[in-house]
Amino acid sequence: MITVSFSSDAAVRVCERRWFLASVVAHPTANKDLIRRDARLLRRLVHVEAWAGRIIHSTLEEVLIPAACENGRLPNPDQLIAQALDLMRRQEEFSRRKLYRSISKSKAGKDFCALYADEYDGGLTGREKGGTFLINFRSKCSFR
Repeated sequence: MITVSFSSDAAVRVCERRWFLASVVAHPTANKDLIRRDARLLRRLVHVEAWAGRIIHSTLEEVLIPAACENGRLPNPDQLIAQALDLMRRQEEFSRRKLYRSISKSKAGKDFCALYADEYDGGLTGREKGGTFLINFRSKCSFR
């Protein structure tokens, strides 16, 4: 039996196939059937651009905002970049080793990452590995 919610109804109206794959095939409790388990895992894949945005937002949320709220001062932009690079490297290694297939998101914590490039394209390119998005982010940081 399928429980219907307002969000499920909206998803069906947009695309029935997408709703079926996300809600029935890739259901979170489908661990025994390998096809359904893979569908759930592959649903978590992200492209490099989305991953870059997550890194930046996570860094701002976990470093910049708490620092500003606690002492009213903004952290050094280099500190933000260092934090973001550390997170990026940990997540990149997690995805490169395809640990998302064996370690749950809750166990991996902030290190969890499943990149589309690692699953299908043979990994990140040199430009993507270098964190050029962080250089762009640094150039926009002008905390004065």
